[in-house]
Amino acid sequence: MSTGLSVKLPISIDATDGFGSLNKTFLELVHQNLKMLLLTSKGGRIMELNYGVGLRDFLFQQNSEVSYIDIKSKILEQLDRYFPYLQVNDVIVTSPSQNSISVTLDVLVLPLNIKTILNVTESINS
Repeated sequence: MSTGLSVKLPISIDATDGFGSLNKTFLELVHQNLKMLLLTSKGGRIMELNYGVGLRDFLFQQNSEVSYIDIKSKILEQLDRYFPYLQVNDVIVTSPSQNSISVTLDVLVLPLNIKTILNVTESINS
């Protein structure tokens, strides 16, 4: 039986791990948790109704700098609350096409002293 820190989402079958591939490093786990935070809509997590940025909710808003500032502030608020072990260096919100939002997070994982960048894009078709 393989060992790991958590199940990698979405759940899949892996030749090494069997049913449910595993996150084997803390950096993989941080990336997965950040992605879940960005994609989860408020109220979408049981017993934690304020968890989540809900990028999909912003897809139908006006594509403007004001929307980007609103998204960035929600991301920073959520990171401050749920990820106190991260130092946020930069958050970049863009719209690569009319029907998508892209977020780039540049963070330092304090306990590991590792800088990492995560890119997440949400679109109407995802």
